[in-house]
Amino acid sequence: MARRKLTTFSMSFLDVMSCGLGAVVLVFFILNHQKIEAFAEDNEVLLAEMRRLDFLSEENNLDLDEIEATISEMERKLFETRRNEAAIREQVEDDEALLRAKLSGLSDEETRIETLAQQVDAQKAQVEALQAEGESGGGTSLRELEGEGSRQYLSGMRMDGKHIVVAIDTSASMLDETLVNAIRRRNLPAEQRRTSEKWLRTLRTANWVAASLPIDSQFELIVFNDKARSILGHTTWRPSTTGDHLERAFNALDDIAPEGGTNLAALIDLLGTLAPTPDRVFLVTDGLPTIGRRTPRDNTISARERLRLFFEAVDLVTPGIVFNVILLPLEGDNAAAGAYWELARSTGGSFLSPSSDWP
Repeated sequence: MARRKLTTFSMSFLDVMSCGLGAVVLVFFILNHQKIEAFAEDNEVLLAEMRRLDFLSEENNLDLDEIEATISEMERKLFETRRNEAAIREQVEDDEALLRAKLSGLSDEETRIETLAQQVDAQKAQVEALQAEGESGGGTSLRELEGEGSRQYLSGMRMDGKHIVVAIDTSASMLDETLVNAIRRRNLPAEQRRTSEKWLRTLRTANWVAASLPIDSQFELIVFNDKARSILGHTTWRPSTTGDHLERAFNALDDIAPEGGTNLAALIDLLGTLAPTPDRVFLVTDGLPTIGRRTPRDNTISARERLRLFFEAVDLVTPGIVFNVILLPLEGDNAAAGAYWELARSTGGSFLSPSSDWP
């Protein structure tokens, strides 16, 4: 029998190689499994770290929002503070300006008080001089009355009051005692109207009132016809003994030439604008009004209409005003005396209708 031929790669060698390969594979799997477990552990650590970082990031974001909100609030407060500071600075400047103005006003007030004190001293000296003159027989009249003889008249009028108005009727009816002659004279030139006997008597009456004003009073001279006005241009109280107001006012009557109608309502309205309210009014007139607040429709007016206009005007009188009426009567105006007497009586004043040679 023939012998088999021996070969290097026998079965046993293959078994050995297979076992070695299996061992290598086994070692590979073992090592790979350890790496996988190590990777898993590393992944868990990384995930935990990521979650921690995410948490910290969220907290930081929250803190950042709070910081931004805080910064915004601080910026807002800073803006308000600056605005308040500007407002306070403006207020301080205004207060300083007001203080300077008050200090200046205080200085002016002190100067005014000093001036008033000097005026009071001057008036006291003037009063004492007038009283001394009165005691020596010189009288206490503020204006000198010229006339015949040394006759004195008892009028029954109380010449008192602190704020006195002298109201003079300068309508055309003051030109004559009769209506016919008054109508004739109203068309004469102003120079001739000023020399009318009745108007000259009116001027003497006005001067009598001026001479009888109390020395510590304030006065206003008002003339009225169609309208009423202060003879010195603007309505205000003027001292009777300080300055030349009294002389200028009553001397200005010499330049007036009577004309127009009689508007008693205009006079009453003007009296209502004086402050303080006059406590006494000396009214020199010759009859009832011919004009009221409304424009008349006709050129003629009846006695009844004139009486109605009178009562409409009287209803406008401010309570507390005392009327002293000096009536230089006009022929044919029979209701005037009774109406003006009632006005004087109801207000606590006096009524005088003097003789033709008075004063």
